[in-house]
Amino acid sequence: MEIKCEVCNKEFNSQDALDMHNSAKHDSSSNKESFKISKKTLVSVIVVVLVILISSFFVFGKGLTGNDASLTGKVIAIKDTNVQNVKLFMKNNEYQVEPSVLKRGIPVKMKIDVNSLIGCAKGVVIKDFGIRKSVSKSDNIIEFTPNKIGTISIACFMNMYHGTFIVIE
Repeated sequence: MEIKCEVCNKEFNSQDALDMHNSAKHDSSSNKESFKISKKTLVSVIVVVLVILISSFFVFGKGLTGNDASLTGKVIAIKDTNVQNVKLFMKNNEYQVEPSVLKRGIPVKMKIDVNSLIGCAKGVVIKDFGIRKSVSKSDNIIEFTPNKIGTISIACFMNMYHGTFIVIE
């Protein structure tokens, strides 16, 4: 009884001879079983890539809302005005800015809730914009024009308390 190689149609006297031939002459990906595994792997990779692309669309793109902060739940600070009004306060020992997404090139008026700040947190530093100000109930406004895009850090004078906000184009 002769056995044929399915790939090249060469005939062999035994299964052992065919196995030796296949391992020496034919790549393991040429047999049908490993092709099915490769197909499954390919489908899995395509699904993962699609999930990543769709997720990045919502996180970094405009998502379904047309808003640059679509999934964050954070509102962009400008709505057809000449000034972006934001509030700075402390929550869980961190600086919070609301809204936390600002537009570059449009002046910001940041009102600080001094009652929420503790200790050295009343000394506010926004290094990227050259701001270093000690705030009080009678002097609780910081004004600046964001000229950089990205995540901007806020810290206290002693660098004990931190927070961030985002500046977009």
